[in-house]
Amino acid sequence: MKIIRILAHRVELPLKEGSYKWSGGKSISVIDSTIIGVETDTRLAMQHAARAANQYSNLKQ
Repeated sequence: MKIIRILAHRVELPLKEGSYKWSGGKSISVIDSTIIGVETDTRLAMQHAARAANQYSNLKQ
């Protein structure tokens, strides 16, 4: 089995609670995430949801 294609898609997942707020009037209503697709020569496709690295940097701003 060989990997023939890897796809990455940025998605914004809404927070179940509506929004998250903290001091200084800052808040977020979505979390940045990434969906990864792997396609093989046998047409097996797998997807894995992973948190984007900028999710944490956005909270610090």
